[in-house]
Amino acid sequence: MRSLWANQRQELFAGVRAIATTAQDFGFSDQSHCTRVFKQVKGVTLRQFLKAL
Repeated sequence: MRSLWANQRQELFAGVRAIATTAQDFGFSDQSHCTRVFKQVKGVTLRQFLKAL
């Protein structure tokens, strides 16, 4: 799972991969579900997180 996230993180950061696609790959029902869970865990949305990198 870590290597999957590492690969997708790079693609997300580069703008090659959509957040919705990554959410689906990790088993979320949709992008908004993924965003809610990510924000609960990290305190920011996935997009905000990626912009801060």
